[in-house]
Amino acid sequence: MLVNMGHLVVEEIEDIELKFDGDLVRRLHGAPAEAVLASLGALQRMLLIIGMGFEGKDLGQRLKPSAKVKREYALICKAPKEGSYIQPFSVSSQAGNSTPSSINARLKLVRTLKAFSSGDEDNLRRVVPSARERKFLAEAARGLIPDQYENLHVRIRVGASGRYSFKSEAAQSLIESYSSSQPIEDSREEIYGRLKVIDFGQALATVRTSSNNTVKFGYNLRIEEWIKANVRKNISIFGEAIHNSSGKIKEFKKVEKISELEATLDPIEFFYCGGVKIKANMAIRPRISYVIDDGLFYFHDEHLDIDVYSESYQDIRSCIIDELQMLWVNYAMAPDSELADDAIVLKNELISRFSVLENE
Repeated sequence: MLVNMGHLVVEEIEDIELKFDGDLVRRLHGAPAEAVLASLGALQRMLLIIGMGFEGKDLGQRLKPSAKVKREYALICKAPKEGSYIQPFSVSSQAGNSTPSSINARLKLVRTLKAFSSGDEDNLRRVVPSARERKFLAEAARGLIPDQYENLHVRIRVGASGRYSFKSEAAQSLIESYSSSQPIEDSREEIYGRLKVIDFGQALATVRTSSNNTVKFGYNLRIEEWIKANVRKNISIFGEAIHNSSGKIKEFKKVEKISELEATLDPIEFFYCGGVKIKANMAIRPRISYVIDDGLFYFHDEHLDIDVYSESYQDIRSCIIDELQMLWVNYAMAPDSELADDAIVLKNELISRFSVLENE
């Protein structure tokens, strides 16, 4: 189902599910209220931290979100599922509206939770490049670790089925390693804004953030065509920042990563596998990142677990299609008896997102 949001048309957004599990839940026929409130509070706090980044607000020694951030980035609890220990929630404005900002914040929240649960610090760094933001998010996520209770676990996933993006026992070690570390002094920052102007002569571009702050950054000539494709679109920039006298970022001394927040590549509506046309029930609109030191364009799909790299912006779309073809052959077409449990979940995800067109 599609939702019309003015100039944007997006797929109807699934609720996120917060679930409590373990022997304690089965013994109590419920979860302790303290753990429920701590988990919901942690998720809201993480959302505010992400929202402050999106709005170009600096993270100081304490979290002080503005009224606008509180208004635009809210956790909305839905009616609990009867007979379960599941609390569904959505991410929107306090008025209940899904906006491009809240959709992007929801996506980053899920990716951050998944990165914490992976226990892989490099994975977390890719999702949250800023050391200061990682520390703030880890401190907030402590509320998702119910270590004061034995045999109580927190689970989080998108939708009513599929793999859990977050498991508290898997995430605990990485969260605690960040939240217990010393304060971070890091000049690297991440900003979000609209790409406005390109000075082709000096290979300089300008981004205007939502707080009306103008930030300059230099780029490599080999990605100039990709930069041009993103003019008047929202992007994020991460790197070593230079601040002005009032503490605002004025430019980047060194850019490490540039990411699209709006797709520029043509949508992927279908692909062929063994002469059979496989149609996407909802077109994939790839949003690409460029990692400067690696010299690679990058695409990730969290639901299909796709990670695609390419030296060429023009080639990465075909690389994504190659990956989809491989997944379809190895998972969608494979008998369940030959697949592990996680692989069956991936198979079901593929089947739910694509349809075989027999007569084409």
